[in-house]
Order: sequence, then structure tokens, then C-alpha cells
Amino acid sequence: MAPKPTKEQTCRKSVAEKDEEYLQKRARNNISVQKSREKSKQKEKESAERADRLRKENTELEGQISKLQREQALLKEMLLSSAVRRKRRHAVRDDAAVENAPRTISADILGEEMPHHDVPLLNDFDTDYLW
Repeated sequence: MAPKPTKEQTCRKSVAEKDEEYLQKRARNNISVQKSREKSKQKEKESAERADRLRKENTELEGQISKLQREQALLKEMLLSSAVRRKRRHAVRDDAAVENAPRTISADILGEEMPHHDVPLLNDFDTDYLW
């Protein structure tokens, strides 16, 4: 009868088995590392593409902002110009009305003209005045 193997001998794997298991683990690890690196490269590429796309979109939006600001300035200038013309026309009409207005008794006594005219001031809410 053969001698029984010792506990130490039964727990140990053969050197060949250990080498094979080690090589399998290394192969799986190499595959995992390769996948991880590819995934990182893909993620970096997508981030760079997104950054480029956002930069381009930002440039386009800045161009639109500039265009709209120029348009706003032009419209504001047109509005103010129109308001000044209307204000002058009303002032001329009001001056003529004052000159033709009848004097009141108290005005005759005081020696001054009572009818008083004010040219309405244009404010942000007085758009009816313009049209």
C-alpha cells in the first residue's frame, strides 16, 4: 500500500496547474484592461466631439446675440426719432392753440396768458402717443 499523502501535499496544486490558472487569470485581466482602455478612449473622443459641437453652437449664438443687439439699437433709434418728430409736431400745434386761445378774465387782470400747454413726455408705457 502506498503511503498516504500528507495534508500539505493534498492542499497544494501542482506547479503545472498553478501556471495554467495564473495564465488564464492574466489573459482575462489583459482582456479587461484592453476593454477598459478602449472604453476610456471612446469616452474621451465623445467628450471632445461634444465640446467642439458646443463651441460651434456657442459661436453661432453669440452671432445671433450681436445681430439682435444691432437690430434693437436700430429699432430704438427709429422709435426715438419718431417720438421726437411727433413731439415737435404736437408742440407746434399746441403753440398755435395757445396763441389762438381766448384770454380769461383772471388772465387779463394778472396780465398773463392762462392757457398752458405741456408736450407729453414719452415714456416706456406711452406707446399710443407714437401711433
